Amino acid sequence: METETEAETVVVEPVTGPAAGPEAVEPAPAPVVETEAVVEEPAAPAPRGRR
Repeated sequence: METETEAETVVVEPVTGPAAGPEAVEPAPAPVVETEAVVEEPAAPAPRGRR
């Protein structure tokens, strides 16, 4: 099963580069969402310190 997953990933890499140039910009916003979630975590400890 692992071999099948690797083959699929390899096929997506080349297509996402030269063939899907503009599409590569879409995946960029995905990581941005993770950063927002991380910003919320530090905000929680802030109120605790005010107490």
